[in-house]
Amino acid sequence: MTENLPPMAPLLEAASLMNMARSTAYRLAREGKLPFPVKRVGGRYYVPRAQMLQSLELTSGAVDAE
Repeated sequence: MTENLPPMAPLLEAASLMNMARSTAYRLAREGKLPFPVKRVGGRYYVPRAQMLQSLELTSGAVDAE
């Protein structure tokens, strides 16, 4: 079902999957310390969904089950 999702995910979605506070996610994104690339677009942070899921070792089935 992840094929129906946009290719980029908001940073807060990644933070939620990592059980990480919003402020920590933004700090790590600014410092370039997240395990996947982060793109800033118009003041918002986005991550490539496929790379995020791969680096967190999540399968599409695990995400769909939530």
